[in-house]
Amino acid sequence: MSESIAMPKHEARSTRQVGDVFRDVPLTREHLKCCLALFFVFAIEAWEMMIIVYTAPLIAQDFALDALAVGHLIGAMFIGMLLGSLIWGKLAERIGRKGAVIWSLASYGVISLASAFAPDYITLYVLRLLSGVAAVGMMVVTFAHYQELLPVRQRGALTVYLASGWPIGMLLALGATVWLMPYGWRTVIAV
Repeated sequence: MSESIAMPKHEARSTRQVGDVFRDVPLTREHLKCCLALFFVFAIEAWEMMIIVYTAPLIAQDFALDALAVGHLIGAMFIGMLLGSLIWGKLAERIGRKGAVIWSLASYGVISLASAFAPDYITLYVLRLLSGVAAVGMMVVTFAHYQELLPVRQRGALTVYLASGWPIGMLLALGATVWLMPYGWRTVIAV
């Protein structure tokens, strides 16, 4: 029975490389919707990294912090990102890139919102550190996921659009800070 199923040796098998499949895939509306979603994720990442810098004078005034304490607070997110980057790549391999982006975004949102209600410097520092751990999942996974979604021919040009999410996120954070500054740093962080 196995002989009747097996392909004779003289017949050539037609195989395709994975790269060939992605090279021939057309760019669709679904690709563009996914790209737009990941663009916003990237803009949110930039927002998160800059919002604490822009609100630092208000936080320093509220908690009576010196320049060193403010610097530590700003650095807390980057330390968290270092720690988080060791986790998110492995986690993305387990739960998938889309799942990792969603979990990163959701956990970042909860932690960032909690930081708007921090009663003191230490609590805010710990929450900013955890915010970095959570937010870096978006950064670690977004580029890889973005590249995997796109047909080969469009990857270069569309990756430039993804990268433009960074300055847009920074400008949005700056605009929100200036606009909401009269309401205090907690409002800016909560937004």
